[in-house]
Amino acid sequence: ACLCRVFEGAPHNLPDSTAEQAAHEALSLVRRASDDDIILVLVSGGGSALLPCPPKGVTLQEKREAVEFLGKAGASIRELNAFRRCVSQTKGGRLAEAAYPTKVSLMAAALLTVHACLALLEPLVWQMLCLV
Repeated sequence: ACLCRVFEGAPHNLPDSTAEQAAHEALSLVRRASDDDIILVLVSGGGSALLPCPPKGVTLQEKREAVEFLGKAGASIRELNAFRRCVSQTKGGRLAEAAYPTKVSLMAAALLTVHACLALLEPLVWQMLCLV
C-alpha cells in the first residue's frame, strides 16, 4: 500500500500554524513507519521555514518572533537557519532520526546554492553547527 501526504505552509518564509501542524503529522508518520517501509520526501521552495516544530517550552510564535528579530537585526540566512535548526524537533536531521531504522530518500527542488540545498535538507541531514 502507498500512503501519500502533501504538506504546505510557511508563506513568506516564516513558519505558521499550518506548517507546524504538518511538522507534527510528518513526525507521527515517520515514527509509525516500519523497517520494510520507504519514506520519500520531496521538498520544494522555502525549505528553511518548513516543518517548524519547536521543542517543548517554546511556542511557534516565540520562534517566529525570534526569527523576525534576527532577520531585522541583519542575520544572514545561514545564521537564521542555524537558529531554526537549534529550536526544532525536525531540523538538523531529527526527522530522519525519528524515522530510523526506516529508509528515507529525499528529492529537493529549486536548489540555487549549497546553502539553499542545506536549508531544504534540514529535516533529513544532520549538521554539526548549532550556534548563531
